[in-house]
Amino acid sequence: MKKFFITGTDTDVGKTFITRLLLAKVKNMHQTALAIKPISAGSDDAIFLQQENSIMLPYETINPVYLNEPLSPHIAASREQKKLNAATIYSACLDALQHAVDYLFVEGAGGFLVPINDHETMADLAIQFNMPVILVVNMRLGCINHALLTVENILSKQLPLAGFIANQTQEKTQDAFAENIATLQQRIPAPLLGVVPYSINKEFCPLTDLITLP
Repeated sequence: MKKFFITGTDTDVGKTFITRLLLAKVKNMHQTALAIKPISAGSDDAIFLQQENSIMLPYETINPVYLNEPLSPHIAASREQKKLNAATIYSACLDALQHAVDYLFVEGAGGFLVPINDHETMADLAIQFNMPVILVVNMRLGCINHALLTVENILSKQLPLAGFIANQTQEKTQDAFAENIATLQQRIPAPLLGVVPYSINKEFCPLTDLITLP
C-alpha cells in the first residue's frame, strides 16, 4: 500500500479537489484507493471523498472528527466543548487504515500548521500518520512564500515530501504563472506532480492525465 498525507499552503487551496483527482487517477489505473479526512470544520469535503473511494465506508469512518463551524479546528472544537489531540484523532482513523487498498490518502484540514489545540497543529497529526506528504499549492500572489515556508516546516518534522501540485483556484491566471511554477520547481526539493487549471476546478472532471502519482 502506498500512503500519502495531503496538505496545502492554506485553507481553500483545493486539497479535497486534488485528493479526488488522485483517487480517480488510481482507479483509472485499475487499482484501489481510499481517502479519509480525519478532521473537517464546517465542510462537506469528506462526502466527496466517500463518493470517489474504491470501497464504501461509513461517513464516520472517513471523517471521525466533524466540527460544525468553518473555523480553525482548535476554535471550532472549543466552541463545541470538544478536546482534540493528534494521538486520539489518529486512533479514531485506525478502522479506516486497516482496509487493504493500493493507495491511501489522508487529507488534512486547513494549512500544515493550523492548530488543533493549544499545543498541537495539523503537523502533529501528520507526524502520527508518518506518511510522505503531497503539498497542494494555491497558484496566486504570495504562493512562493507560502509554499516554501510550508516545505521548510514539513522537512523540519522529518517527513518526506513526495511532491507538490500547482492548483489554479482563481479564474484569472496568475501574473507570471509560468515563472512562478519554474521558481517553485527550482526551490522545492521534490517533483512537480501536476498543474491543474481553473477550468477543471470549476466543475470536477477526473482528467487524470493532469497529475502524476509519486
